Amino acid sequence: DWDTDDFYASRKEIIDERLKEISGMSKDELSAEVEDYFVNNLNVSSMVSWDLLKEPEYIAGLLGCFEPSQLALILERMIKDHRTYRSGLPDLTCWNPTTQELKFVEVKGPGDKLSYKQILWIRFFMSIGVTAEVCHVDPTGSVHSTGMKVKNAQSTPRKSAQ
Repeated sequence: DWDTDDFYASRKEIIDERLKEISGMSKDELSAEVEDYFVNNLNVSSMVSWDLLKEPEYIAGLLGCFEPSQLALILERMIKDHRTYRSGLPDLTCWNPTTQELKFVEVKGPGDKLSYKQILWIRFFMSIGVTAEVCHVDPTGSVHSTGMKVKNAQSTPRKSAQ
């Protein structure tokens, strides 16, 4: 029942208690717990692709950029209404474990517009103190840009047909 409206409702008490625990943790406690899950579940089949996270320090570096209360709010949003909020997340998650800076970035090309769900996520992140922004990509220098010169077909040497 993971992707149904009943998932949260049928587990409300235990989920709410766990979110409260996460929110009350220190960054070090949260990091240690996730590292423990990483080590114990690396080769276990689950919804989390632990092997993509490289090493426990990799995810610990990301988690160190969140306040546990922020992470709990993000998890709460996703677990309470997964069908609505499973899409629209920004394209990039950028973090610097040394400075503990974190930024979610939605990338948009020419003519691209933010979807309603993307707007909701960006507003949500900003409301909980997590940096989120939109990066508008300019195609300058690409093959399809208007500023790029394309060789005239007549000036291109051709091989003779044999």
